[in-house]
Amino acid sequence: MTDAADEQILGAFGALVWKFFPETRQAAAGLIISELERAIDQDRVPDEISAFEYLVHAVFPIVIDRLGEFPLEPDQLRRFCQFCRSVLSYSGPDRLSVDYAFNTTLLEAVDFPEAAEAVREVDPKLVEIIRTQYGKWKS
Repeated sequence: MTDAADEQILGAFGALVWKFFPETRQAAAGLIISELERAIDQDRVPDEISAFEYLVHAVFPIVIDRLGEFPLEPDQLRRFCQFCRSVLSYSGPDRLSVDYAFNTTLLEAVDFPEAAEAVREVDPKLVEIIRTQYGKWKS
């Protein structure tokens, strides 16, 4: 479960990644540490990690393997579906950039029949939502 303290450190989107993909926490921590080091070196306040950075550096390595396949275990697939639904209902102040990153980064990477079929087994309605809202996972 995420709370306000998580969001202060991770940002609202990062808190979703942290919640649904605990196996990515080392990668998320690395993103935060790198940003803190850059902020120290540049004598500035640290920036929030973007949805794009979390997706590419934390989520991608578990969702897409080196062969471009969708290798999720059943529990990971269930959490992936929950994560997607949380992103679809996301209402943070960076909502538009999160939606854009989700569509052009994550959904674009998993826009192939095997991913749609795997998701359909867990959450058929999600496949229809993604098709309607983003034009992905079309037959």
